Amino acid sequence: MSIVSVEEMRNSPDMSFGLDDDRTYTRTFIVISDDKNDGPIIVTTDPSIPRHFDVYAFGNERDNGSVVVDIDQERDIDNPLKWIVTVSYDSKDKAVTKQRNRDKAPRDFDEDGVPDNMEIRYGTEVREKAAVRDVLTKKAIKNSAGDLFDPPPVAPDPVLVINITRDEAEDTFSADNVEKFIKKTNKKPFFGFPEGTCLMDDINSDRQFQNNTFFWRVNYQVKVRNDEDKWQAVLLQYGPNKLVNSTKVRIKDTEGHPIMGRLSTAGVLLAEASTDVYGRFTIFDSKDFGELQIDEQNAGI
Repeated sequence: MSIVSVEEMRNSPDMSFGLDDDRTYTRTFIVISDDKNDGPIIVTTDPSIPRHFDVYAFGNERDNGSVVVDIDQERDIDNPLKWIVTVSYDSKDKAVTKQRNRDKAPRDFDEDGVPDNMEIRYGTEVREKAAVRDVLTKKAIKNSAGDLFDPPPVAPDPVLVINITRDEAEDTFSADNVEKFIKKTNKKPFFGFPEGTCLMDDINSDRQFQNNTFFWRVNYQVKVRNDEDKWQAVLLQYGPNKLVNSTKVRIKDTEGHPIMGRLSTAGVLLAEASTDVYGRFTIFDSKDFGELQIDEQNAGI
């Protein structure tokens, strides 16, 4: 896993010059990796990307009064090997004041000088998903002729979102955890939710300096789907073939025309009055989130 190239975008940098004489800059980079499992830590810590408190410099110009205050990244939705990294610069005085204010905040430090804290935020996210069955009758959603809709209708799909932010020592935080836990479900109960209901949807980090110590502020985003389907793919057992003595046979009507039919879990063609049967398919691997020590006991709640 490595970074193949880092190229600054053609419309970069961008500058804003305020009435208070503050100068803010934004530089945007296209980062290409050779491994889709590379995450934001590997991408944003590449030597070609400016670091926090680096002075603004581009081409023939330099502004010693502006330093890096934020580094953001976003993976290209169509190309998992491509990332857009945005580096923001602001007044050095503002950056120092912001850092000092954080240093003065009433926070506890552990023996390594790293803030000993954990922040928990709850929220919701609403997406859309295919509505394959009626929530009341548990039957497949079909038109008046008994056929499935193609494409199927969609319905709002609200999920609980838990953001867990924790400061971790520089020598203990590992990018391997991103690869190990990202897009995995909980193998054991987590935050009081049953096995398989929690999906580690995102892990991102930001390198910090406080109390004369470098450390990582890490955010774990967990999405919860606490219903019977959990994070499984649920599909109606339906198709063009049936199984007869373990042999696949085309389904036909009484006149010998090929048709689609509903199936049992054994692949047998269901009778007209039979209840719809759905298959549940595991699409996410699972891990024990307890290894991260970010559960409710470690959060102190």
